[in-house]
Amino acid sequence: MPGRRADVSQPDDTTALTDEAFWDAYWRQLKLPVAADYSRARPYEKEILAVFGRFVDHGAGGRAVEIGGAPGGYLAYIARTFGYEAHAIDSSPVGCGKLKENFQLLDLPVTVYCRDALAGDLSDLPRFDLVYSLGLIEHFANPLPMIRKHVELAKPGGLIVLGLPNFLGLSRPILKLTRPETLGKHNLRTMDVRTWVVFEHELGLEVLFRGYVGGWEPRIYAMRQHDLRSRLVNFPIRAAARVMDSIGPAHRWNSRAWSGYAMGVYRTPGAP
Repeated sequence: MPGRRADVSQPDDTTALTDEAFWDAYWRQLKLPVAADYSRARPYEKEILAVFGRFVDHGAGGRAVEIGGAPGGYLAYIARTFGYEAHAIDSSPVGCGKLKENFQLLDLPVTVYCRDALAGDLSDLPRFDLVYSLGLIEHFANPLPMIRKHVELAKPGGLIVLGLPNFLGLSRPILKLTRPETLGKHNLRTMDVRTWVVFEHELGLEVLFRGYVGGWEPRIYAMRQHDLRSRLVNFPIRAAARVMDSIGPAHRWNSRAWSGYAMGVYRTPGAP
């Protein structure tokens, strides 16, 4: 969160930087169906999917859950690609409805738990071979309680994947100009993977991967308004994105200073 140097291990601050109303409004405008597809993904997105490809067992017939799962585009990819049973947790009633509708349109089975993962006991839920979230933990002033929920939901020796955008380095001043409201909804400290060693140690996680992926992704700077100023600003942004797409290997050059995404892959304690 801008202006706050909150340590990721402070257990007394679970303040969310967004609320249910924000997400309800966000999901209402989404068009369906959506599903990640490696063959049609942009190079930046392929690098995110490749992390799953490196660590998730193919055809294992396991059970996967996405926390903050609406609308389920990546969950659909995991179900199709790895043969996992799909589950999702989301606190937004609108988001849960969109997720169910999305999977119906994709003709895929899914189990949706419409609840706040932080609010209370999750012992009534099954335990999962894969627990993941993409674009979730950065919305909390202190992400540790939410990361702990990932561990609670995983089987002993299960896999946890965390992913979130990276607004550090050169992205921060650009976003201040093009999308300043976005910065206020994100805890920027969570985007520095050097801070992750704190929760990794506290939760006893085995680190399989921790780093930045996707290279430079100019599209994250694009303004969301539809006025003339936005069109003028977005023109060079989209031109730069097309150039990056045309040199695919560039998306494998990664650094905290410019990469568009951060990811961590972990094994939970108790592996046989």
